[in-house]
Amino acid sequence: MLHAYWIVIIAHFAIQIGCFLFLDYDRTPTDFLMNVLFWPTAVSSSCILFASWVDRRFSSYSFYTMSIASTVIAWTIIHVNYDIRIILAICLLPIFASVLFFSKRESGLSF
Repeated sequence: MLHAYWIVIIAHFAIQIGCFLFLDYDRTPTDFLMNVLFWPTAVSSSCILFASWVDRRFSSYSFYTMSIASTVIAWTIIHVNYDIRIILAICLLPIFASVLFFSKRESGLSF
C-alpha cells in the first residue's frame, strides 16, 4: 500500500531535476541539491519507512501513520513548490481519504 508514496517521491525528485535543468532557476546548484532535492526526499522517505515499520509491527495504527506520512509528503512538496498556487490542494488529500472511509476520528486527525 505504501508503494504509491514511493512513486510520488520518485516522481517529485525527477520533476525537480527536470525543472532545474530546463527552466530558469534562481537558486545556486548547492542550494538546490540540499534544500530542494536532499532534505525533502530524506524527510519523505523517512516518513514512509516509519509508516511501513508501524504497519508491520502495529497494524492497528497503520491508517494513522499512513495519514501522517501522506500529510508530511504533501507539506514537503508544498514547501519546495511554494510558488504554484494549485499545489495547496494537496492539503485536501488526507481529509478526502478520511471522508472516503467514513471515519470522523480520522477526519479530526487530518486537520
